[in-house]
Amino acid sequence: MGEGVTQTSDRHEGRSYNHRAMFPRRALPFLLAVLLPGCGACDAYDPVEKPVRSVPIETLDGVPVDLAALKGRPLVVHFWLPSCHVCAREVPALMDARRSAADTDVQFLAVSIDPDVPSIRSRARALGLDLPLYVARGEVLGPMYVADAPSTVFIDRAGIIRAAVNGARDAAFLRRRIRDLLE
Repeated sequence: MGEGVTQTSDRHEGRSYNHRAMFPRRALPFLLAVLLPGCGACDAYDPVEKPVRSVPIETLDGVPVDLAALKGRPLVVHFWLPSCHVCAREVPALMDARRSAADTDVQFLAVSIDPDVPSIRSRARALGLDLPLYVARGEVLGPMYVADAPSTVFIDRAGIIRAAVNGARDAAFLRRRIRDLLE
């Protein structure tokens, strides 16, 4: 074995385990599955290229909003949950991306998939989530081609979903997707 590398084995229930051989095979798939989806260097996303559908969302005051009717401006729709720790960690990146797009006509929306309006208001305030806030009033993730929160959908001026992104991403990734919307 190489310098500084030791090989150990244990006996458990009559089986011998070589820890050096087990760790890479068992841990690597798990580590990749956990670390890569949120990796800022990873630029993978689902290009959808389909028209945005009407989904049941409304303002926090109960006014229905039709996403399909918001054509004409690029749109970034962020799906989140007030109780989601991963969602909370993504807020600074989302706000950075919004500041970077301040001189454009890109519109940002934050849609909570938790219907508890007081919780939405207080958590958004605590996190510094300074986006127009909406609440889902039915199935919104599937029709927007995402599976969970946090997720972000990028819609172009013509109302075509250009990217559907599951999981948290860093500001650089979000800025690249916004730049793609503007081209």
